[in-house]
Amino acid sequence: MGVVTESMSSANPRSKGIAGAVAKAALDDTRAVVNDYRTVTVAVEARNAAAVLRSAGIDCEARIDVPGLPAEVGAVMAVAIREATTNILRHSRATQASLDLAQSELGPYELTVSNNGAGALRSGGTGLVGITERVTVWGGTVETRRRGDVFTLVVRIPADRKSEGS
Repeated sequence: MGVVTESMSSANPRSKGIAGAVAKAALDDTRAVVNDYRTVTVAVEARNAAAVLRSAGIDCEARIDVPGLPAEVGAVMAVAIREATTNILRHSRATQASLDLAQSELGPYELTVSNNGAGALRSGGTGLVGITERVTVWGGTVETRRRGDVFTLVVRIPADRKSEGS
């Protein structure tokens, strides 16, 4: 898989109707993935996330550079991208976001999603809990941090691990 880079700096916000249609399609895709009806590749998910953020007027750069990413790990990362995008739209006042999935020399696959408009701290949601459950099956970790208004989600899955369910 090559590098996918999309810059959203020149994007104009779209109407609520278009954004709503995109959000509904994204929700339908999420349900299909969760129910194993189809698998969305991480590159497609990154492009979809960038398009949804652009439709909301958020400048976004997405970089995916993970040649050889196993499809099963990619599916977990795709769901994490979808959840992170949903959280940015629902809970932030972001004007900028970034999404980066890479692997260093034989290190873990690492997804980092950041935005500059962190909203109030919340508890009780199920999205990050669900990501954590999916990632720990692969021996991975989920980390969140907040520095000022910047919220960052980091998902790591070791490159050499198999699912505990395999």
